[in-house]
Amino acid sequence: MSGGYNYADAYSRYRQGVSSDSDFEKYVDAKHGSYWKLIDAYNKGEDVDKKFAGKYKHPAGLSSSQQAEYWQKRGANSKAAFGRAHAAEDEALRSGTYQGGTKVKQWEGDTTFETCNKNKDKKKEYYQKNREVILAKTAARRLKKLAEASNVE
Repeated sequence: MSGGYNYADAYSRYRQGVSSDSDFEKYVDAKHGSYWKLIDAYNKGEDVDKKFAGKYKHPAGLSSSQQAEYWQKRGANSKAAFGRAHAAEDEALRSGTYQGGTKVKQWEGDTTFETCNKNKDKKKEYYQKNREVILAKTAARRLKKLAEASNVE
C-alpha cells in the first residue's frame, strides 16, 4: 500500500499471541455477525448493494459495497481477520491513535472486544470454580435419563 497508512498490516498484528483467531471469530458472532455476512458476500464477488439493499445503514451514508471495501482494506479476508481488524480499530479509536479522520472521541474503559473477552473469562472462571458441581449435576441428569429410559418398554 503506497502513500498511506497500512491498516491491514497494523491491524493483523493486534493481540497476536494473546488472542486466538477463535476469540475473534466468537467476537464477530456475538457482536458483528450481520456485517460479516455482508463482507463475506463481497469477498465472494456477490453484488452486496443489491443483496443487502436497505440493510446495514451506515452513519456516514456508505453503501454496502463501500462498507465491505472499507473493511477489506483493513484486512477482513476472513471472519477472524475481520474480528481482529474491528477490535484493533476500536482500540485505536479508544486510545486516540486512529490514523484516519474521525469524529469519534477517545474514551476510557473497555472496547467491545475486551468486554466480550472478559465475559468469556468470567464464564471460564465460573466453570473452573464450580467444575465438580457442574459435572456432578450433569452426571445425575444423565443417570436419571438412563433410568427413565430403562423403565420404558
